[in-house]
Amino acid sequence: MKILLFIFKFFPWKLRQFIKLIIYFFRENKYSNSNFPLIGKKTFFSIRSSFLDKPLKFENDNFIYYSKTYNDARQINTDLTDQDVHMTPVEIAPGEKTKEYKLNIEKKSVFKISRINLSPINIVIEKNNNKKKFDLISTNNRFISFSEESNTKIEIKSNEDFIISPPIMINQKIKNQKKMVLFLFIDGLVDRSVLGINNLDQIMPYTAKFFNDAFDFRNHHVNSDWTLPSFASIFSGRYLQSHNLYEPYKIKEIGKTFKILSQYFKKEEYATFSAGGNPRISPTHGYVKGFDRTIYHSFMHAPEVIGNFLEQNLVFNQRDQFHFLQFNDLHHNLSIVPDFSVMSALNSETVQSIFNSGIKNKNVKSVWNTKDNDRKMLYLEKVKRLDSYLNIIYQYLNDNYKPSDITVCLTADHGHSYLSDDLHPLSLARSKAIWLLKSGDKKGGDVYEFTEGVDIFNTVLSDSCIDFDDNIDGNLPIVCGGKIKRDFSFSQSLYLGQTYKAVINSDHGRYTYESETPVGNNGVINHNNPTIIINKNANAKNSFTEEQIKKIVISKINKV
Repeated sequence: MKILLFIFKFFPWKLRQFIKLIIYFFRENKYSNSNFPLIGKKTFFSIRSSFLDKPLKFENDNFIYYSKTYNDARQINTDLTDQDVHMTPVEIAPGEKTKEYKLNIEKKSVFKISRINLSPINIVIEKNNNKKKFDLISTNNRFISFSEESNTKIEIKSNEDFIISPPIMINQKIKNQKKMVLFLFIDGLVDRSVLGINNLDQIMPYTAKFFNDAFDFRNHHVNSDWTLPSFASIFSGRYLQSHNLYEPYKIKEIGKTFKILSQYFKKEEYATFSAGGNPRISPTHGYVKGFDRTIYHSFMHAPEVIGNFLEQNLVFNQRDQFHFLQFNDLHHNLSIVPDFSVMSALNSETVQSIFNSGIKNKNVKSVWNTKDNDRKMLYLEKVKRLDSYLNIIYQYLNDNYKPSDITVCLTADHGHSYLSDDLHPLSLARSKAIWLLKSGDKKGGDVYEFTEGVDIFNTVLSDSCIDFDDNIDGNLPIVCGGKIKRDFSFSQSLYLGQTYKAVINSDHGRYTYESETPVGNNGVINHNNPTIIINKNANAKNSFTEEQIKKIVISKINKV
């Protein structure tokens, strides 16, 4: 092999690039359909198109969404390779394809327009009986943004189709309860108790300071053991049997028959924005619904997420806003190797162990990783690094908003099996996640009532005084104004072809449930002869019986 590499160096440069391309082509592996913006499975003979050429359409939404390259200095058009996906940010916005557009602008607004053909776009602006005409000849397949003043008429024409998005007002028309509702999602951030840490400021000092008087839910458990079903429960308030997102290689729309969180804020006249790049929170699943703008970049790094947040706020700081920001920096090494500040905090032996573990477990899903103290050290350093970046957001909020005007929700979708000896996919290391809620100037503190991922949906909407469909699985915690306190939390693990597993956590114990036979097609579960394990707490007077546990599990998943 070394001889071949040596000889290869003497090939002409263009020939070397061609050979590399051929090798890359033959090494392609099947991958998830959610590799946005590409469409279809990645197989050897597949012909893949891109959502840069095709719109996103959903059953439960009035808009059609268009995707265009964003903030990329390369002169690429719409034909992306698989490698380009991880290099190309994409801007997604609702819009329409037309040859003519007219509007009387009541309030100053921002427009987004994209030229998708060769013809120039003719624009006529009329204000105070003065007309201005000009042709817009911009780079194809990018969104071009511009603003127009109040009481202006705009007419846009072209010989060929162009894309125009609905105008977004600069100033707020209807005042809402909160000026800024910020949803911070951190993939893989566990509750500090899983790490053996008492105080949050030991690993996240800036987050601890910002959420000092906030609600800190210490008995919070996710509803599923990985991102696809778990986050769908958070954003819909429903268990996976209702939202139906649990199969990794199928693209299904979240909220076919119900609204998701972002759609409620859109209805209440919030300016809505999303930035991130988690493939399990893909635009193809419907996570663009309800957003005026979405910036998606596969596994987007924290600095880029925060930069996009600040960019949006430079324009819409006079609007009531709902922002959804995704951070993937803990769950993955986004740049193949850990970041400089993270590696610099570890000695060479630890770094070597981490790399060897990564090679050894390359094909092992994270759900099945075994305990690894070196990876835990890496994880802690990643958490500290991310906290420093989050402080940019905290400082911005403190400098630009009154405490009473904001709601900030920080939460996660699952933990990590390598943090514990417990190999169960719903161990505390995987199911006990962080949930912090800063609700205006309300005083919170540690909250020990049991909560679940689905409860976040109710809580964020209720905190903003937004009415919602109550035919959901979520529950509003007592400390946030709810009427019913959960006696336990419910988490489940469902994979086709594997046994179904569920866990109930309560004050009197931890209860595991496992089906005798694997889950069948369409998620069908056979509840005959399940294995039930009761781990009763030593000081508990009472506990659930096996019959009660079975009834709880069946009632939870058969509510649909």
